[in-house]
Amino acid sequence: MFIGRNPDTTIYGLWTVPQWKGQEELPDSDPQVLAFLVPKPSPKSAALVDIIAVLSPTQQAAIAAAVATK
Repeated sequence: MFIGRNPDTTIYGLWTVPQWKGQEELPDSDPQVLAFLVPKPSPKSAALVDIIAVLSPTQQAAIAAAVATK
């Protein structure tokens, strides 16, 4: 993968073909590439997971069914 980096060295983009001369290339299996591709949960979604965890199985099933229909 050809990558673009922010000034703080974090990746901001990935391409399968180079976008500019001398662009950095990393293997598809590089941990930095994989970390960029895996979505990170937002603090709000993490809090929601914590709330759902304490609900009853019936309530959890109802939430799962509602989300599945969206």
